[in-house]
Order: sequence, then C-alpha cells, then structure tokens
Amino acid sequence: MIHSIVCQKCETPDDIPSCMLSLPLSIQKRAPSVNTSLSDFLEEKPLKGDDSSYCNTCKSKEDAISDFIEYELYALCHHYGGLGGGHYTAEIKSFDNGHWYIFNDEQVTTSLSENTTENKASETAYLLMYHRKQQGTTPRFSEMDKLPQEIQTRIDEYCENHHTESVKKQHVISS
Repeated sequence: MIHSIVCQKCETPDDIPSCMLSLPLSIQKRAPSVNTSLSDFLEEKPLKGDDSSYCNTCKSKEDAISDFIEYELYALCHHYGGLGGGHYTAEIKSFDNGHWYIFNDEQVTTSLSENTTENKASETAYLLMYHRKQQGTTPRFSEMDKLPQEIQTRIDEYCENHHTESVKKQHVISS
C-alpha cells in the first residue's frame, strides 16, 4: 500500500510506500463492520491547520490531501506438491469481464469458485500479483493484434496444430 500526500499549494504528490502489519481500525456505530472501518481508514482526508504536512517542494508546512493508493489482486500462482517437485497452475482475473480463469498446462477453464477478488482464499497460493487500482480506468494487457510477432507466430502455430480457433481465444484472454 502506498500512502500519498498531495500538497494543495503546488499539487506535488509525495508517495510513501508503507508496509502495515496492523491497521488502527475503529469500529463504532458509524462503522459497524471491519470492511466499513477499513473503507473509512483508506478514504481521502484533508490535512489542514495543525494537521498540515511538510512539503519538500514548497519547503514549508502546507494544507494537503492524504490518501492511500490501493492495489487489487489479479493473479495467483499455485504450487501443488513438495519441496522436491510439484506442479504449478495460475489463476488470473480478466479485466474485461471480471471472471477468474484457471491456467493448467494447456487447459484454460473458468473458475467455478464463488471467490471474488475481495475474498480470494487459497491454501496453495505461491505467488500473488497485484495492480494499482485507478478509478475510472481498466488495466489493459496486450491484445492479440498488439503482441510481438514472435509470440503471435507461436500462438498461431499452436492453434493450427490443435485444429481449433476456440483454443486461441481460451489461451489468450485479452485482459
């Protein structure tokens, strides 16, 4: 998570990476659940007067806006087996439709799990991948027509060898 403070005078952002092992959440009548308390903690807050923040650009304390830059889980790499060997699979969320897909060797299937990004649970997750959440935008990865020629050629050869156009669509999910 990144804590961002933006000076209101010069509009210079100061992004401070933070590793939080615990969060001071207040559960009161206005925030009756952990999710509500977390949302309250992460919402944008003005820093004014005695609470103003020092700006390195202005070289003085200035009114500012304090905010947290959030990240969202979009992929997991799973490991099945032990230290001496095993099998890896990947679970990736499509940014186009929000569905999770499971990549297991040459097979791609839609995840039947009711898990969403907010409550993804796994005992086999080995690597978690996040992207920075940005309001009003959808993260994009390479689309089929924008892939490097070498990769496009390999995908085309694979699809020709398997005699199906649907495999091409399953293996490259434009997300």
